[in-house]
Amino acid sequence: YTDAPDILGFRGGPLSQLVSIRQKVTGTTAVATTATPQLDIVLEYKPSDGIAALTQNFIENVENDRLQQTIMFEYQKEPMNKINLKLKGTKIDASRFGSLPVLESPATLPFGSFKVLFNDGDLCIQQTVQGGFNFIYRRI
Repeated sequence: YTDAPDILGFRGGPLSQLVSIRQKVTGTTAVATTATPQLDIVLEYKPSDGIAALTQNFIENVENDRLQQTIMFEYQKEPMNKINLKLKGTKIDASRFGSLPVLESPATLPFGSFKVLFNDGDLCIQQTVQGGFNFIYRRI
């Protein structure tokens, strides 16, 4: 769930429908590592019902196609559960057509930050510092 207006625009359009928004966090283990912590936001889409109906006669199982856009960030933890993000790049994976090359930022760009209000491993509630928008993630 989110009340952020920019994320609500990702629902899709006449060609696609948003299936899920997921987070993938790496570099959070207690073991010392040289890897930079990374946060990936994964937006998964499927063809809209209209596109699936329109193409069903000449593209087999188009309703099962998926496209994933991953936005990659480096992050830094600060006191009071604040996380600062720097945009690292993006990539696109499609179930039917494969993957596009990763588009990396020439330099990591400051992106924004959020606070973790609650996290018990199954439910995570975050609030953006810019705008105070809420994000609620549930492990599935």
